[in-house]
Formats: sequence, C-alpha cells, structure tokens
Amino acid sequence: MKLHYSPNLGRLAKCSSDNCAFDEHFDTETMKRMSPVQLRGFPKVLKNSYLGISVEPAALAPALNQLKSAMTPKLFQQITQKKRERDGADAFHLTVITPPEFRKLKAENRLAFPDKPFTLELLGVGTASNEKSQSWFAVARSVTLDHYRYSLGLPRHDFHVTLGFTVADVHGVPKNETTLV
Repeated sequence: MKLHYSPNLGRLAKCSSDNCAFDEHFDTETMKRMSPVQLRGFPKVLKNSYLGISVEPAALAPALNQLKSAMTPKLFQQITQKKRERDGADAFHLTVITPPEFRKLKAENRLAFPDKPFTLELLGVGTASNEKSQSWFAVARSVTLDHYRYSLGLPRHDFHVTLGFTVADVHGVPKNETTLV
C-alpha cells in the first residue's frame, strides 16, 4: 500500500491515485522485511524515571534498513532526526517499566531488580499514529519481560524500540505485533 506524508496531519495518509501530488512516500510493497533479532540485556534505571534496556544501534540496523527501504530518503531523515533531537544520537532503549509505574513501585517500595538478563526478540517494524503524529518502532517480544512485569503486579506491556516519528512520539496506542507493516 502506498502512503504519502501529509504535513497538515503530521502522519501518513493513503494515496488516492497513482499520480499522487505529495513528494514523501512510504510504500509497503517495496519494504524489505527483516529477520527477527535476538537480544539479551539487563534493565537499568534510565533518566531517573523508568526502567529500560539500552539497545545498541547495530542491533537495530535490520529494523532501520527495513524502514528505510519503504520511504523516501527525505522522510527517513526527518523522522529519525526528530528521534535524535529527543533522545540524542544513537540512543535507543526498550521501556520495561513506564515512568508512572516506576514512581508507584518506588513509592510502595516494591521495585525489585532482576538478577539475570532478559532475552527478547525484535520482530520487525511497526507503526502507529494519532491525530497529530506518526511513530515507527521495532516491535519486540519477550516472555522473560512479561514474567518480570507480572511478578511486580504490572499489566502486559507492548515492548518496542522507537525508531522515529513525524512530530512527536505516539503514546497510548498498541505497539505490538498487530502494528507490523
């Protein structure tokens, strides 16, 4: 499916014809699918406000290449630049415990750190949008992270690593296997 970037919406919209007037496109037909990537890591406190796992840029290369294969260079540069402005160059993470959950667990003195590393699998690129922006991310799956959250009394979480976004990151929407492009 061919989509164009709409600056008015801050996200992608479906092209209505083959002669679309917009310059920046995302074309799922040209996307090169990535093979799943296995990662291991220990979560740590990030920005003193949440628990996450730092992910090396090299581990995300397959996801970034998948994303890059389906969009114009200008759009790819734009969305990855927005993420660099927010997080810094080559800084990627997977959130394990969100800031509100972290504050609550800390206040209740229930924040326990695991003694063994987690394993997780990056499955491919997903996308989600709201009325103002569109976000792209590497969808992740981890049974060990699911069990860890469950042991702390936390609900299931859509694990992902943000790759880029048009205006701002998108929160409060699914970022799981159903969002894979």
